[in-house]
Amino acid sequence: MLLARRYSEAQVSAARALRLARLCGQAHYRGVALNNLGLALAGLGLTEEALQRLSEGLSIATATGERRARAMAG
Repeated sequence: MLLARRYSEAQVSAARALRLARLCGQAHYRGVALNNLGLALAGLGLTEEALQRLSEGLSIATATGERRARAMAG
């Protein structure tokens, strides 16, 4: 949805993925969902909230040693 610039749908999807990742306790997926949510929010022009979510995703990627996720978020 992000590639198709369907940012509103991507936001809903990423928020749902984030809730599920939190319920499952999976840090990696939580980081990926935060990154996707940040990108969707940026596409909607919600810059401050987007930067906050991207920063959270980057922090998780750094803490878990996820090189690929850090590259995507950074």
